[in-house]
Amino acid sequence: MTQSAGRIAVLGAGVVNPVANGIPAFEEALRAARPRLSQLQNVPVPRGKATVGLVHEPDFTGPEKGLLMAAAAAAEALATSGIGAPATAGAGLILATMAGDSHAAESRYEELRQLLEPAAGEAAPGLADAVRGYPNGTLLGKLCARLGVHGPRFIVSNACASGNIAIGLALDMLRDGRCEHVIVVGVEVMKLSMLWGAERAGFVGTALRPFHPDRDGAVLGEGAAAIVLSRQDAAASLGWIEGFGSVCDRGAAPITLAADGSGLERAMQLALRDAGRTPAEIEHISAHAPGTRGIDAIECGAVARLCGDHTAQVAVNACKSITAHLSGASAVTEVIASLLQMQGGFVHGNAALDNPDPALALVPVGAQTVARTLSFGLSNACGGGGLNTSIALAAHGKPAGHATTATPPALVLSGSAMVQDARYRWLPAGSADGELPPARLADFDVYQDYPIESNYHYMNRAAQLAASAAARALRSAGIDSDHLPCADDRFGAIFGTSVGGAPQASQVLCGQLSTNPNAMTPSMSLDHGIHLGAALVCRHFGLTGTTYTITGSRRAGLQALEIAALSIQAGRADAALVAGYDAADDFETRVLAALDVAGPGADAAGAVVLEQADAVRARGATALARLVDIRTLAGVPASDGQGVALAEQLGGHLAAYPWEQLFLATPQPARYERLLRQALELVPGRAGWLQSAPVGAPDQRAGLGMAALVAAIATGRPAAVVAPGSDGVIVVAIVAPVQ
Repeated sequence: MTQSAGRIAVLGAGVVNPVANGIPAFEEALRAARPRLSQLQNVPVPRGKATVGLVHEPDFTGPEKGLLMAAAAAAEALATSGIGAPATAGAGLILATMAGDSHAAESRYEELRQLLEPAAGEAAPGLADAVRGYPNGTLLGKLCARLGVHGPRFIVSNACASGNIAIGLALDMLRDGRCEHVIVVGVEVMKLSMLWGAERAGFVGTALRPFHPDRDGAVLGEGAAAIVLSRQDAAASLGWIEGFGSVCDRGAAPITLAADGSGLERAMQLALRDAGRTPAEIEHISAHAPGTRGIDAIECGAVARLCGDHTAQVAVNACKSITAHLSGASAVTEVIASLLQMQGGFVHGNAALDNPDPALALVPVGAQTVARTLSFGLSNACGGGGLNTSIALAAHGKPAGHATTATPPALVLSGSAMVQDARYRWLPAGSADGELPPARLADFDVYQDYPIESNYHYMNRAAQLAASAAARALRSAGIDSDHLPCADDRFGAIFGTSVGGAPQASQVLCGQLSTNPNAMTPSMSLDHGIHLGAALVCRHFGLTGTTYTITGSRRAGLQALEIAALSIQAGRADAALVAGYDAADDFETRVLAALDVAGPGADAAGAVVLEQADAVRARGATALARLVDIRTLAGVPASDGQGVALAEQLGGHLAAYPWEQLFLATPQPARYERLLRQALELVPGRAGWLQSAPVGAPDQRAGLGMAALVAAIATGRPAAVVAPGSDGVIVVAIVAPVQ
């Protein structure tokens, strides 16, 4: 095998969706352009819109349906990749999903509500497990354990664009040499709250017919898809990922695209530039095309402008016309569909497109599949919050060269802020007693940081906290919407949260479903998305660069910083606003306490501004600290009896940097004391650490890592921030004074 600087090989793929279980069956369904739809029965449906795409196989049922589908798709991808168990163990895994297996808890909402009644008895069997499975991180942890994956792992939750963003992140990780292989998995499970929320937002229609003049909305579905990506060229690869582009529309609209399609056009241009390609080379575009009147038309206009006189030679089709809209699984599914068409020499038909809309700016492929040789194309995916993404794909045997920057830029933190109770502080290990702070900030008001006409108080509390921390970090850096340090499409917003506003959304939507579904309003869905924090900030400050939301663990905030650093080093951004946050939710807290699952969460949000050192000096600003390094270390958890290896990895990494203080970012410091002591035995002269106090305080979750980082910056000394997890994954950030 030979290694390429830019292109990344796709070694294997796997799918589970409404039309197929496995790649051979999926290719057959694509060739036949044959959807397989279902009708919801015995449940409330919004305005008669009961058509959905469901996975009915008996192997994929129960409270862990998402895990089962994801594991099957990933297992097929690994089996066909041929990389073997040792390589699998060291691989990274990036999960794209909005809701994981949260359907299990939501389907038992009434039981959870009744559990909080004064006369409630014991919890029904399985209820605690359903609640434990609610966070996306639970699915990720179980998936990695099933597959034997011990490498770095992330969760991307950016609605329908999640899969493309996950692939773009994998591309950057592989190009940077952080892994030899990365497994990208997209998964989503149909649930009523998703259907009703999307329908009330004007997104869901009555029939599956993208590009049709009578189209009236998307048909939602469920499924999983996985690909194995590698830095190594392989003769048996399915094809190559050559480039990625991502843009946030100005205004960050909740559910649709900018009317002029400029964001999507720019995303496709960036993917082409990343691949070293031109529009004239495009032969095929797998369109996002969910079947709404607006989005289909906007996308066709963007494609026509991009391709110009070449448009008539570009085959444009919509995989969703066959699979339905699989949300978090859709983008990965559609990349696989594109590769299968390239490999098989065909372009699948747009199912049910007997009469293409003459008002569209181009003529898409008709209802029938046609034979055609394809060597290069794009796969588009757009998501709520104004996200536009595109992946550049090449057929096996037709790679393009790509030049990368040899020396990454020096990065500095130019602004920081923390929104938290003042009783949280950092003390030496063993002296962490003190008054317990309340879970909820009584005096928090988002209008301290935003004008009242923004109406941000209607949004979920987690998003409000994130928005306030971000605004304060920008002020700390001397940045406002009229004085950005770079072009707005070069300023990224990378946010991380454990659960964000998801608990609040579930309570609002499930509560309405259990009482009077027909009274549900659009705001009940649009005001509570898990990715809403970044969208609010982009909307107000006019940021249109790369916009990602990382979810699922306490590490999510620091992981967002790692991704922001990778994005700048990869040339995708010149600066980035990074936040880590979560919120106290009363219903969630009471449920967790009643089931004895976990302690309460706290209101906490931290944010930093990451820039290139030269740019900060050029604008006459003063950097707070250098970001020397940040990365995810991974190994087998200590509970598996191999904690020594993980300690050696952590100790070896810490020994490479001259830090003076160490901040341990975990609410359970005693749990990791042995691991840290073993690691520090490899770091001469440095034995102690600071931990968050008071012990036993409400859990700041993704805000905790950012709290440690902000505290480390404030010391003005070289410092290490270590954020461990029980899954054997540790994020380590090293900061130092500016020289």
